[in-house]
Amino acid sequence: MPRSPKVSSVSPKARASLTTIDSPISVKTSNPDTCTLPSFSHVVGIDENGLGPRLGPLVVTSVLARVTSNAATVHEPREIPQRRSEATPASAVSVPENVLSRLDPQLSQRIGDSKALLSFANNALGEAWARAITTHSAVTPRTPGDLLDALLIDSEAHLTQLCPSHHVDLCWGQSHESFAPGSDDLTEQCLRDIDDLERAGVFVQTARSIVICTKRLNMHAEAGTSRFDVDLHAMERLALQAREQTHEEIVAVCGKVGGYQFYGPHFGPLASREHQAVVESRARSEYRVAGLGTLVFLRDADASNPLVSLASLIGKWVRDTFTRRVLAFHTESDNGIAPGQANVSGYHDVRTKAFIEATRLVRARRQVDPHCFERTAASAR
Repeated sequence: MPRSPKVSSVSPKARASLTTIDSPISVKTSNPDTCTLPSFSHVVGIDENGLGPRLGPLVVTSVLARVTSNAATVHEPREIPQRRSEATPASAVSVPENVLSRLDPQLSQRIGDSKALLSFANNALGEAWARAITTHSAVTPRTPGDLLDALLIDSEAHLTQLCPSHHVDLCWGQSHESFAPGSDDLTEQCLRDIDDLERAGVFVQTARSIVICTKRLNMHAEAGTSRFDVDLHAMERLALQAREQTHEEIVAVCGKVGGYQFYGPHFGPLASREHQAVVESRARSEYRVAGLGTLVFLRDADASNPLVSLASLIGKWVRDTFTRRVLAFHTESDNGIAPGQANVSGYHDVRTKAFIEATRLVRARRQVDPHCFERTAASAR
């Protein structure tokens, strides 16, 4: 697709100012029983895809936006039920949970829960959002491989360090890839949607993904690290990356991880930072983290928060792309299986089970490392 013209109504000078610090951020703590949080300029939505399948990677994705004072409904307080574990009453947090109410109702058909909007057989919408956001940030991907390069926070060289040299193409073969039919038109629609979000005061800036391959997940499992902690630590990395990119404290809104209620004991990259629990409940766990800002874990966030929804949509495309590479690897050799047998999602279903059985001889002939192909059960930490 030719590079789209710049669609934003924001001038280059104004756009550059979006990444500057407007004012110092502080937390009022004069009353020990309350915690009044400031209005934050940057919000990042973070979600995972592929936490529990048998095949394919775990992908964690973030979408970063600059939220301005024009986004009135973005800053509406949320009522949080008081629980015995909630020592601090709920407070207003600047999260974009209701901004879609100000937009074209048709947009809800393109921003929402990825499980409801996408399937393994049709994830063109996730691809279109990924293309639109990268194009909007002045990167024009020509191929799915280019798009992954723009999204991934880690380099391909790093991600392939553990790959056996004789089957790097298990996860990195690209010969069969192309953008989905109709993707150009859908990408243009998503670019117009980005314009609508800007008019509502939400300026989408970047999308980034972390991919944890099957072999790395198996290594974590063997070391006693649960996949939930691996997921959480990737979310922390993306929140820190957003903080570094914006040069100011942020609000990071994440999908709940593994039903956790108390996240502090599980922190990885944030473990050394001082943090204060604002609320810890089954529906919402919220923390003030030194040098980061506010970190929120929200139940069903991908269905209620537009930035988390976008992260989920894009992350599903990233995961499905890597999973399709694994499937294609088993059909492209002379001894490969029929392509029709490789149309599986990688989850715990009958078709995936049949695919695993059907490819045993192919994997044996091509000497595929079992740890690269299928996940082992993760041990609890």
